[in-house]
Amino acid sequence: MGKFSGSEEIYRELVEESDENWILGLVAFAVIEEQRVEWMRHQESNGASLPGPDEIKKWYEQQSEGVLLRAKGTAENALKVFSDDVIESYFRSSTVNRVSN
Repeated sequence: MGKFSGSEEIYRELVEESDENWILGLVAFAVIEEQRVEWMRHQESNGASLPGPDEIKKWYEQQSEGVLLRAKGTAENALKVFSDDVIESYFRSSTVNRVSN
Protein backbone atom coordinates (compact mmCIF):
# COMPACT_ATOMS: atom_id res chain seq x y z
CA MET A 1 0.00 0.00 0.00
CA GLY A 2 1.35 3.39 -0.94
CA LYS A 3 0.58 6.94 -0.08
CA PHE A 4 -2.91 8.08 -0.98
CA SER A 5 -3.70 11.40 -2.60
CA GLY A 6 -7.46 11.06 -2.91
CA SER A 7 -10.59 9.04 -2.36
CA GLU A 8 -10.19 7.17 -5.64
CA GLU A 9 -7.02 5.47 -4.43
CA ILE A 10 -8.55 4.51 -1.10
CA TYR A 11 -11.62 3.14 -2.90
CA ARG A 12 -9.37 1.10 -5.20
CA GLU A 13 -7.44 -0.28 -2.20
CA LEU A 14 -10.51 -1.15 -0.11
CA VAL A 15 -13.01 -2.23 -2.76
CA GLU A 16 -11.59 -2.94 -6.19
CA GLU A 17 -8.25 -4.55 -5.34
CA SER A 18 -9.09 -6.10 -2.00
CA ASP A 19 -9.18 -9.85 -1.41
CA GLU A 20 -11.97 -9.29 1.11
CA ASN A 21 -15.69 -9.01 0.42
CA TRP A 22 -16.48 -5.88 -1.60
CA ILE A 23 -19.26 -4.78 0.77
CA LEU A 24 -16.81 -4.75 3.68
CA GLY A 25 -14.52 -2.55 1.62
CA LEU A 26 -17.37 -0.28 0.61
CA VAL A 27 -18.45 0.26 4.22
CA ALA A 28 -14.82 0.81 5.27
CA PHE A 29 -14.50 3.39 2.49
CA ALA A 30 -17.61 5.14 3.82
CA VAL A 31 -16.06 5.19 7.31
CA ILE A 32 -12.95 6.93 5.98
CA GLU A 33 -14.97 9.40 3.95
CA GLU A 34 -17.05 10.17 7.04
CA GLN A 35 -13.80 10.96 8.88
CA ARG A 36 -12.81 13.32 6.08
CA VAL A 37 -16.16 15.11 6.21
CA GLU A 38 -15.89 15.42 10.01
CA TRP A 39 -12.38 16.86 9.62
CA MET A 40 -13.65 19.38 7.06
CA ARG A 41 -16.53 20.42 9.33
CA HIS A 42 -14.12 20.76 12.25
CA GLN A 43 -11.88 23.03 10.19
CA GLU A 44 -14.86 25.17 9.22
CA SER A 45 -16.31 25.35 12.74
CA ASN A 46 -12.97 26.56 14.12
CA GLY A 47 -13.06 29.69 12.01
CA ALA A 48 -11.22 28.41 8.98
CA SER A 49 -12.82 28.10 5.60
CA LEU A 50 -13.58 24.70 4.19
CA PRO A 51 -10.36 22.98 3.13
CA GLY A 52 -9.48 23.32 -0.53
CA PRO A 53 -8.24 20.61 -2.89
CA ASP A 54 -4.61 20.90 -1.76
CA GLU A 55 -5.51 20.61 1.94
CA ILE A 56 -7.79 17.65 1.22
CA LYS A 57 -4.98 15.96 -0.72
CA LYS A 58 -2.66 16.49 2.26
CA TRP A 59 -5.29 14.94 4.55
CA TYR A 60 -5.41 11.82 2.36
CA GLU A 61 -1.61 11.68 2.22
CA GLN A 62 -1.51 11.62 6.03
CA GLN A 63 -3.73 8.53 6.25
CA SER A 64 -1.72 5.52 7.35
CA GLU A 65 -2.32 1.83 6.85
CA GLY A 66 -3.67 1.81 10.41
CA VAL A 67 -6.51 4.11 9.36
CA LEU A 68 -7.57 1.60 6.74
CA LEU A 69 -7.31 -1.30 9.19
CA ARG A 70 -9.40 0.54 11.79
CA ALA A 71 -11.97 1.45 9.13
CA LYS A 72 -12.20 -2.21 8.11
CA GLY A 73 -12.69 -3.20 11.76
CA THR A 74 -15.41 -0.59 12.21
CA ALA A 75 -17.06 -1.75 8.99
CA GLU A 76 -16.90 -5.40 10.03
CA ASN A 77 -18.52 -4.61 13.38
CA ALA A 78 -21.24 -2.51 11.75
CA LEU A 79 -22.03 -5.23 9.23
CA LYS A 80 -22.18 -7.85 11.99
CA VAL A 81 -24.61 -5.75 14.02
CA PHE A 82 -26.70 -5.16 10.90
CA SER A 83 -26.78 -8.85 9.95
CA ASP A 84 -27.66 -9.84 13.53
CA ASP A 85 -30.55 -7.33 13.44
CA VAL A 86 -31.78 -8.70 10.11
CA ILE A 87 -31.68 -12.28 11.38
CA GLU A 88 -33.41 -11.35 14.62
CA SER A 89 -36.08 -9.42 12.74
CA TYR A 90 -36.64 -12.35 10.39
CA PHE A 91 -37.08 -14.83 13.23
CA ARG A 92 -39.30 -12.42 15.13
CA SER A 93 -41.58 -11.91 12.11
CA SER A 94 -41.70 -15.63 11.29
CA THR A 95 -42.63 -16.39 14.91
CA VAL A 96 -45.42 -13.78 14.81
CA ASN A 97 -46.69 -15.23 11.53
CA ARG A 98 -46.76 -18.76 13.00
CA VAL A 99 -48.65 -17.57 16.06
CA SER A 100 -51.13 -15.60 13.91
CA ASN A 101 -51.94 -18.53 11.63
